[in-house]
Amino acid sequence: MQTVMFLVFGVASLGLLPTGAANAATNINVAGYIFPPFIVNQSNGLTLDLISALNAVQNEFTFKFNLTTPLRRYRDLKTGHADMVFFEMPEWGWRDRSISYSVTRKIIGGGEVYVARARPDRGQDWFKNIKDRKIAAFAGYHYGFAGFNTDARWLKRNFDISLSRSHEANIRLVLNGRADLAVVTKSWLASHFVRNPGLQQQLMVSNQPDQIYSLKALIRSGCGLSIEKLEVLFDKLKKSGELVRLFNKHGLGDQMAW
Repeated sequence: MQTVMFLVFGVASLGLLPTGAANAATNINVAGYIFPPFIVNQSNGLTLDLISALNAVQNEFTFKFNLTTPLRRYRDLKTGHADMVFFEMPEWGWRDRSISYSVTRKIIGGGEVYVARARPDRGQDWFKNIKDRKIAAFAGYHYGFAGFNTDARWLKRNFDISLSRSHEANIRLVLNGRADLAVVTKSWLASHFVRNPGLQQQLMVSNQPDQIYSLKALIRSGCGLSIEKLEVLFDKLKKSGELVRLFNKHGLGDQMAW
């Protein structure tokens, strides 16, 4: 019996037997909502590619994606249903809620612009009176012209606005005259022009943005992942060239701030 116990102890000490918690990766649930090109759908977007890259570069954490909605993401982080979100700004409603989280340094820039149908009698001055225009916007998004208020009822009381869940649908509203302008992300618009090269001549894009992005990652306090550890992983991906490759894949290479 002593010989058997010695053999078992010796094998375990060499790491040849599983040791439970010592080998178990910490699950990190990443919440995200439709926000092209960061999240195009449940299986496509920069966030999904970034999660795969983070899982490939280490084995201490297992990053998993959970599709949510713009409004529900706050509750997900507060209740622990989610541990982190990528490509956020604290100004987007996070400071107004009793949620304990930490924030990485800036990952990417960019912003949002106004887009209208191009006409010979229109110039950049046409974008000055946003409140007087019929606006097409993405439901749940925070907009500078509205003071970052996302409440649909408030928006409809204060603006002539239609809300959808598709930038492409909002552009169609502009082109068919049902909206005066749409508010879209610069990154989505650039990629949309690449896919539809003739469209650029049909639209006028504002020089002045609705807002400027300083997008970061938010991590729920106590989830097991620290800002320092995540930033080390980002640095590894940057050093290997994988981070740049992923940003370029989604047309965001020129907005990368890491």
